[in-house]
Formats: sequence, C-alpha cells, structure tokens
Amino acid sequence: MKKIFLHILKNIPLILLSILLAFFIWLFATISSDPTEEGRFSNTVAIETVGLSDDMIITSGMPYTVSINLRAPNSIWRRISLERIQGKAIIDVTGLEAGTHQVPINVQVGIQPVQIMSYSPNTATVTIEKNETREYSITVNEKGDIPTAFRASTPVLSQDTVSITGTVSQLDTISTVSVDLERNNNTETIEDTLQVTAYTEDGKAVRDITIQPEKVKVTQEISLRGGYRVLSVK
Repeated sequence: MKKIFLHILKNIPLILLSILLAFFIWLFATISSDPTEEGRFSNTVAIETVGLSDDMIITSGMPYTVSINLRAPNSIWRRISLERIQGKAIIDVTGLEAGTHQVPINVQVGIQPVQIMSYSPNTATVTIEKNETREYSITVNEKGDIPTAFRASTPVLSQDTVSITGTVSQLDTISTVSVDLERNNNTETIEDTLQVTAYTEDGKAVRDITIQPEKVKVTQEISLRGGYRVLSVK
C-alpha cells in the first residue's frame, strides 16, 4: 500500500501536466470550432433608472441610446441575432437629491458568455427635480357676446379648484388656471364641460403637467332683460 502511495505521489507532476495538456487541447478545439469575435451589439438596449424616489423625477440628461461592443463566440452572436437578446443600461440615482448629477451607466447583456469590451456613453448628466401636487383656483374666460336684449349671470363651476402635479419648476411658472367659455349670441342658458388649462404669466400653456380633473362643468344662466320681448318677424 505504501509503495502504491509513493508511486502516485511520484507521478503527481506528470498527472497534473497531463490534465493541463488535456485542458489546452480541449480549449484549442473549442476555439477552433467556435471562434471568438468582437463586434457591436445591435439589438435593443433598454435604459432603466433605479433608486428614484417617488417624489422625484428626472427632467433631462437621460441618454436615448447606449452603444455596446462585445467579444463573444460565434455561437453566442448567432443566438443574439436569432433570439433578439436584449441589453440593459442601468442608471442608479439612489440617494440623490434635487439638482444636476453625473451618474455612471452600467450595462448588461442577457446572455453568457460575453465580454463587454466598451460602451458609450458610460456616464449620464441627469437633472433631478422634486415632484409636487398643488391646488389652484379656476377662472372662467368669457369669450364672445350675447344679444343686447339678454343678460348673462356669473358662470358657475362644478368645482372651484383643481389639483396640478408637476415639477417644482413647472408649478412655479403657473400664473392662472382657467377654462374658456364660448358665447356665440346665445339666448338660452349655457351648460358645457370645458378643458382646464394652466398658463404662464405671458399666456403660454404649461405642458407636461397632470391636471385633476382635466375638465369641469360650467353653467351660465342667460335671460331676457326687463322691458324687452322676443317677437317673430313676418
């Protein structure tokens, strides 16, 4: 038993060398049958943001596309093409406050084995703003006229305020919130459901905000003035 053990011990270097040679032969055969190539990943790269607080929003700086260069065996490239394997670009903004920040981009490809050689861009300069909801009073813009013989009462809204959600910078630009009541020589009471719009001080509509409700009902009573009669003309 001792002789067998000594014999094995004496031949350990030869055994290790044999294993190593076998490995290299297998590796060479694998590379020969499935050579590795470098190229551009041309499938979709989804851009994903993680770590953004519910009360924050990214207003600018997100890249539209990320270009990735990979090194992978031919068999993997075929699978990438046939199976439409997707990539992912992750932008982690965990813990970042409102402001402009330069954030690294991390990329992943949904198949292995691949080696990511390079990608561009590798950072994103993102602007994060606080998202808020505020209450605003609604005004009614009366447009058009009614006949002289009639008078119009003050318009009545189904509700006097709306909730508007947007970034702080957007909400700070809001000067008025209103609906447009069109009067085209009406002689009867007007009842209409109108779109609510927020405007800046110079009269421009504020975009990319959420108004709740989007529409309100407006009622304006129109009646005949005293001393007037409506007669048909023959």
